[in-house]
Amino acid sequence: MYLIPQPRREERGTGIYRLSWKGSIRLDGCREQALGYAALLQQEIREDLGFDWQITTVTGRSGKDGIILEIKEEDRPENYYLSVTEEGIRITGCDKAGLLYGVQTLRQMVRQCGAHLPVTEIWDGPEIPHRGFYQDVSRGRILTLEEMKKLVDTCSFYKLNQLQLYVETSYCFEGFSETWRDNTPLSAEEIMELDDYCASRQIELVPSLASFGHLYGVLRTRDYGHLCELEERVERFSMTDRMAHHTVDVSNEESFVMVRDRIRDFMRLFRSDKFNVCADETFDLGKGRSRLLAEEKGVSVIYLEFLNRLCQEILAQGKTPMFWGDVLIRHPECIEKLPRESIFLNWEYSPQVKEDQVETLSRVGVEKLYLCPGIQCWNHMIARHHDAYLNISKMCRNAHKYHVLGVLNTCWGDFGHIADPASSVIGLIYGSAFSWSSNILSEEEINRQISRVEYGDREEDIVAVLSELAEYDNSCWRELIYFREHMEKGGDPAEIAKRLPDRDMSGLEEQLRIAEEKMDLLYRKALTLSGSGKEKLAADIIMGEGQILWVRVWRAAVSVLTGEPSCTGEERRSLAVQLEEWYMEYKKLWRRSSKEGELFRLTEVVCWYADQLRREVPFS
Repeated sequence: MYLIPQPRREERGTGIYRLSWKGSIRLDGCREQALGYAALLQQEIREDLGFDWQITTVTGRSGKDGIILEIKEEDRPENYYLSVTEEGIRITGCDKAGLLYGVQTLRQMVRQCGAHLPVTEIWDGPEIPHRGFYQDVSRGRILTLEEMKKLVDTCSFYKLNQLQLYVETSYCFEGFSETWRDNTPLSAEEIMELDDYCASRQIELVPSLASFGHLYGVLRTRDYGHLCELEERVERFSMTDRMAHHTVDVSNEESFVMVRDRIRDFMRLFRSDKFNVCADETFDLGKGRSRLLAEEKGVSVIYLEFLNRLCQEILAQGKTPMFWGDVLIRHPECIEKLPRESIFLNWEYSPQVKEDQVETLSRVGVEKLYLCPGIQCWNHMIARHHDAYLNISKMCRNAHKYHVLGVLNTCWGDFGHIADPASSVIGLIYGSAFSWSSNILSEEEINRQISRVEYGDREEDIVAVLSELAEYDNSCWRELIYFREHMEKGGDPAEIAKRLPDRDMSGLEEQLRIAEEKMDLLYRKALTLSGSGKEKLAADIIMGEGQILWVRVWRAAVSVLTGEPSCTGEERRSLAVQLEEWYMEYKKLWRRSSKEGELFRLTEVVCWYADQLRREVPFS
């Protein structure tokens, strides 16, 4: 039996407790706090065992033929005690969150052991106070409210207590209709309902809003283009430009007023006492309209001044400011000039994580620090789970070593957010497991556990298969987007070929053959998975097939550019047909979890590549 995250202390005894058909879930003096948690247990027992247990209150009976839930307030936030004896089960939470986490642990036990639960005692609680997940809903994919609630349930099941949604223009800001008119943005009602749902699962929904850089959707409009640092205007939308440009002009006071009003509008929807202003990757700062100001004061100074104004605005609203630290980590001497209440979000996504940044932040006295790894899903059909494990496990080791305030595990959607949400769950679990407990399991072991607990895989190897399949992606989605956009701008194909990353195409057929073998293993997994696991498997299969298909498309494009055609015209046409048929299924998959969002942009990419493949001289 596996428990994710690992409990701090667990003792197994002899014997079992059998969940009877006539059992009940009894609330001992905690009806108002625990009724919803009892309902989670009730549903789990119904789905796994078929028993229709009732929820009631304790009337002097022992725990025999039932489960007792209680809260005994102690100054140990989120801690719980779970006891399974031959007479019954009791979960005692030190607070509401602790009781919920005890319930989630018991749900995992029932899911794996069925009606026969081993005699067990568990004393548990988290080592890091804030454990969060960060979901991009701005760069193509906007999850439906129903799907976001499923995400909340997953976060809660694995004992995360914070969720942030990355927003640029994907909310219906009043007065900004030009920024969201071609999208399907989140409404105030949806966000408030999600906020309530998060609270019911002991999760803090923290507002996160691009407020300095990454304002492409705002600053390329006619209404607000005059506030952009760079003066050039580009009419055609570009996924590449969205990632690389569009910082506000800090020399114009109207920029601050615009950002301030967006913050105030957005903040009212959340009960959280925090607000993430982002303020990352201000690539253009000091290079355009604020050049003279930057020459007078220095780029780091004008960055700090604007960020400090944002932080003071958040504090004036009674909230704690948060911001990404990629700019200030290069100027650690400036950090002490920001409000001490501010939370510094230090992100690093490389598999080769070092300690130097967290050492620096510790040395300069950053009091409130989150370390922010990434699940490596962006720019790929299937998340790079091996790289994610290396990154997340090392970041969490540093988090425990330096006793940071939080870990915020990120899921970005660069270049249209091609990855399906199902691909995010494995990385999410890495982050929850390793932030809760400093006992970092090996990659092989945690993958076995996730296979069993999340997928219901009796053979315990589906995550390993997915991880291996992801390694055979030779067509990074970012490069496909980059190539198409530069070709459409009339770039010289030969020059474009030189600028593309040097990818070794020799041996590609062998790699594709291995990838096909991994896909065959995935298809075979349908016999070993539970019902919910089969749903995840279907998404993984569609994305796996897409990965292989796009590698073949990419090979066709590169081979033509390099003068070494790898397939005939008829073979290219066949590839175009396969691409279009796959995309039809992909659109169904997208709509199961997401609003229309920017699906139309992905359609444009697919149609362009299919049309090129049908040309007599493609990609020219």
